[in-house]
Amino acid sequence: MRFFGDRLSLNAVWFRNTTSNQLVQYSLPAITGFGGVLASLPATVENKGWEFSASMEAKPDSRIYWQSAINVSVPRNKLLAYPDIENSTYANTYVVGKSLSVRRVYEYIGLDENGLYQLNDLNGDGRYNIDDRWIHMEVRRRCYGGFQQTVRYREWALQVALEGVVQNGTGILGLTGVYPGGLSNQPVDVLDRWRAPGDDTRTQRYTTLTSQNTNFNNVRLNSNMNIVDASFIRLRNLSLSYRLNGEKCRKLGLSHGEIYVHGQNLWTLTGYKGWDADRPGSSYLPTLRTYTLGLRIGI
Repeated sequence: MRFFGDRLSLNAVWFRNTTSNQLVQYSLPAITGFGGVLASLPATVENKGWEFSASMEAKPDSRIYWQSAINVSVPRNKLLAYPDIENSTYANTYVVGKSLSVRRVYEYIGLDENGLYQLNDLNGDGRYNIDDRWIHMEVRRRCYGGFQQTVRYREWALQVALEGVVQNGTGILGLTGVYPGGLSNQPVDVLDRWRAPGDDTRTQRYTTLTSQNTNFNNVRLNSNMNIVDASFIRLRNLSLSYRLNGEKCRKLGLSHGEIYVHGQNLWTLTGYKGWDADRPGSSYLPTLRTYTLGLRIGI
């Protein structure tokens, strides 16, 4: 359609897909000697959501051209049914009526008088197990999208691509796997660790007792304390190029030519403290920032 002399395109798509009897690697107890076997999963899963996109072009005159495009996706999934799930190996993994990305976790209630992590022992039996994991938290991308802008003026061209993601992810405690004071590199958060009663912090005291690693692992792997907002906006691509015009190419004996500089992953806006908000909780090498300077010619 036309919009104030420019070409505007709008799209909205709603999708819904229901599947059952998926072929999966079905987990087995360790005593069997096998990690799992291929089996049909007797579950019914629903995937649905919205996808929106818009693009607009303008060419005021022969020297100027610009194009903008934006897209947003809002996916959802749900486990609709799983007969006899309570007797399957997924009894403590999936919850009927909730997302496949949901995790049953403990409730973190702070540091005790000794500066060590505490969890809510829901049934008061003095130990932590699946019966104490009453909080359901989703760890997934709830919404994501991108924005692209292209501007050309005479022989110059500028291209920009932004990516945005709204998500929850595993926090910084998942990066080391060792309690504060353990034999390992430590995140900078330990500088604000508990030192004396009354300290207001979310990092337990330093200790050399390996017995504290069990409670630490319960907090970092299976509590709501270490599931955080990992949303981000990232400048994925930025490119600037200059195209040699016909006269300049002829003088150089070329059919065409272009000089360009290109950058990837140049900037990220996020409150996430881990290595890479694109892969929250991962200890792998984060996405690299790269620069490229190039020349394209044709003879």
